[in-house]
Amino acid sequence: GSEHPDTLMSVSNLAGLFHDKGEFEKAQPLYERALEARERVLGVEHPSTKIVRRNLEILFDTIRQ
Repeated sequence: GSEHPDTLMSVSNLAGLFHDKGEFEKAQPLYERALEARERVLGVEHPSTKIVRRNLEILFDTIRQ
C-alpha cells in the first residue's frame, strides 16, 4: 500500500534521485509525502523519519543557495 515501509523507501529514493539530478521541484513533494507518511506510520523520532526530514532540510538549503 501507499504507506507500506517499502513504498515509503521507494518514494524517498526517488526524491533523492531527483535531488541529485538537480530537479528540486520534483524532489520536494516526494520528500514531503515520504516525511508525512513516515511521521504517521513510524513516528517523528524513528531513525528513518529523521533521515527523510534531514534530506528535506538539505534540499531547502540547496534551493536557498
